This record gives sequence, C-alpha cells and structure tokens, in this order.
Amino acid sequence: MEYEKMNSSGQLETWHIKETGRRKKGPCSITGEVKMNDGVVVVSSNRSMNNLPKIEGLLSYRSDQEKLFLRGKSQWNALKSNQQVDHSQSMIQTILGNLTRLAKDVRSELTSLKKENTDLRLELGDYKTRIRQELDQVKESIENLTVYVSCKQALEKKRNASNGWYKIKTLGTNAFVTDVYCQMTSLPGCSDGGWTMAMKIDGKK
Repeated sequence: MEYEKMNSSGQLETWHIKETGRRKKGPCSITGEVKMNDGVVVVSSNRSMNNLPKIEGLLSYRSDQEKLFLRGKSQWNALKSNQQVDHSQSMIQTILGNLTRLAKDVRSELTSLKKENTDLRLELGDYKTRIRQELDQVKESIENLTVYVSCKQALEKKRNASNGWYKIKTLGTNAFVTDVYCQMTSLPGCSDGGWTMAMKIDGKK
C-alpha cells in the first residue's frame, strides 16, 4: 500500500507498507493497483488485496467486485451492501411485528384466564356454601332422628336445643319410641330446661 509523506525539505516522498506492516520508502512492487481514498485502500483484484498488510481492522475496497472488505485476524471479510442491510432490517421489522402480535395475544389470553379463574373461584364459593347448607340440613335431620331416654338427656346432648318435639324411648320391657314435646328453656320457678310435657292443662296453649 502506497502513500505520500512530506519530508523535512517540504518535498513529497512515496512510501509503502509491506505485508509485515512495516513502512518502507519507495513505491510498491505492484504499481497502479493500490490506492488510498479517505482511509480506505482501493484495489483492483483479489491478488492486490492479498498483498496488502495483514492489519486487523483495515478497510479495502475491491473495484472489480464493487465490495468493501474488512481485514480480520486471518482473512478478509466482505461487508454487506446497502441492499443486504435493508433486507436484514426488513426481516427484523417483520420479526418484531410478529413478536408484538404474539405478545398482544398472550396478554389477551392471560386476561381471559384471569377472568375464568375469577369465575371459577366464585362458582367454587357457591358450591361450598351449598355444601355447608346441605351438611347442616343432614346434621339437623340426623339430630331429629336421634332417640333419647328423656328431654333432660336431649338437652345434655344438645346444649342449644330449642323447644320442640323429640323422639323419646320409654323404659321397661314394652319400651317404644314416641314423639314427646320437650321444654328446653327455663320455666318460671322451675330452673333450667329439659322438662317433658306430660299433659296439657289448657288446650289453647
């Protein structure tokens, strides 16, 4: 690669750089094939380019191929043309567009899943409420079927028992089960509940 340099006398001198990267005064052995243009070495053939100094990062333009090359550690690498760069940018824009649409679809799907999850939680809550109600009814039915030997025992077994009819089993050899009205709340002058009604004094009560 040739270049010109002003000497101490003010005259231009021709120098060239050898393949080893060292400078030497005088023209290249290959004349007319290598030129310098704004820091870019212009060559006319592959042979001329291969004769350039092996300096990593050196730019060279091959006029026969109209391509720009960059020197790597071991070889020259062709740089992409504007058309290739534009094509790559177009592909990148297409990929970005696809990713944007995909992200939008994912967000929409997540929103739908959140709504479905909320609906499922509400539905599950309704089922739990219904199950509790059913269990309470079953428990009440079981309690209504429970047989006691007296209203007092019924009150002891069921502390929050209310006034009403309970199944009481009579004692003795001819025992049987019958419905008996039990007074589970306190009566005036009779302390706590658990009283068994034996008869009615006033049929209106």
